[in-house]
Amino acid sequence: MKKTIKIIANSVAIILVSGILFFANAFVGNPISKMLVKHNSEQYISENYGELNLKKEIGYSFKDGRYYVKLSSDEIKDLHFTLYYNKMGKLVRDLYENNITEGWNVLDRINEEYRNDTDITFEKLKNSPLFSTCDPFHTSVYLASKIEINDRISEIGYANGGIDGRTLELDKEYDIKKLGAMGGTIDVSVSFKDGNESYERGAEALREIKKVFDEENMGFYYIHFAIYNTEGNYAYRIDFFPYSQIDSVDLADKIKIAHETNPNKYDK
Repeated sequence: MKKTIKIIANSVAIILVSGILFFANAFVGNPISKMLVKHNSEQYISENYGELNLKKEIGYSFKDGRYYVKLSSDEIKDLHFTLYYNKMGKLVRDLYENNITEGWNVLDRINEEYRNDTDITFEKLKNSPLFSTCDPFHTSVYLASKIEINDRISEIGYANGGIDGRTLELDKEYDIKKLGAMGGTIDVSVSFKDGNESYERGAEALREIKKVFDEENMGFYYIHFAIYNTEGNYAYRIDFFPYSQIDSVDLADKIKIAHETNPNKYDK
């Protein structure tokens, strides 16, 4: 009887330990794989990035079951990227070209500056007579890359502008207002309390937005613009409307065409 109880206890213990190891492996990986990743990444970093003097942090992502090696520099704040490895310790992705060569790290940094600067402009815009009584009033902004512009709006037919990330330099300070004129993309959605949802009101709104941004010397290249109806749905929305067309005498007609030909369809 005692022997039977002992066997059962040992079996339960083995099951519990196995369960713990199973869940630990699922959430933090296993030591053998981590050892392979450590060894292989050290060799890869030495061969490819040995001169950069990078710090290394190894971790495991339970979401995709991959190991990551985060690399960063103490001297250059924009110099950071990640290597991804599978459970066999094989490199599956190196983000150096994406983050550094294509300029996404620098673009992310200056995007924060652009958002901060345009926040001030948007506050002044909300105080203009046309927008002071709008409810709601939603805004967002970012600097678009040439890659994104070419990928996202090629269907519209005028895929121009955008920041060429390959020309950006690590840790360099940039004139954010000039970059805004090259690739700034702002998004404004409004609902007018008088219920006016016409294209003419949209034209009036775009001209006022451009006027306030020009007064602040804050550039943008494209604007997403929408008017909500009284039910809280889109009356219409246009995407990637060029700054260069806002001064057109037939602006209301251009907005109508942009809405009707917008490849992105929005529920009313």
